[in-house]
Formats: sequence, structure tokens, C-alpha cells
Amino acid sequence: MLSPEQKRLVGAVVSAIEAHATDIHAAVRAQLGPRTAAEDIEAVLGILALPSVRYQRGMAAGTVIARIYDALDAAAAGGEYEAPEFDIDDRY
Repeated sequence: MLSPEQKRLVGAVVSAIEAHATDIHAAVRAQLGPRTAAEDIEAVLGILALPSVRYQRGMAAGTVIARIYDALDAAAAGGEYEAPEFDIDDRY
């Protein structure tokens, strides 16, 4: 599945987005080191946009990783995973 490095990269990208970073690449590299490949960061951003992941601001990195696993499991079984809608409770 995802290696520890890939999980850290997903977490760093989500963290950068949640922090409203104006330069996602710079924010991720500040967390993970300057050798983090731009292609890897772009790949995670692409994954976050997939309908099967459906990342939205406010979603924890662990939830994002769980959705990636669900999508991979469904694909391995010949199916397709549809991520649930992320409800934002604005009462608080």
C-alpha cells in the first residue's frame, strides 16, 4: 500500500493546504526537506482531487489516507470507491 514516506508526503501536503500556504511546494519541502520532488507533490495534489478521495479543507490527513486505501482496495477488487460527502457543521 502506501509507504511511510508516501504517508508523510500526503500528511505534509494536507498540512500545507490546511495552513493556507501560498506555495504548497515550499511548505512541503520545509516539512520534509528540500529534495522532495515537485512531481511527487503534484501527484499527491492530483490524488486529493480524485472523486474517490474528494479531499476538502478541514479533512484530517488520516481520513485522506483511509480514503486512498479504500479506493485502492475497491480498484483491486474490480470496483470503484465513491467517497462520502464531507459535511461541514457550521453551527459552531
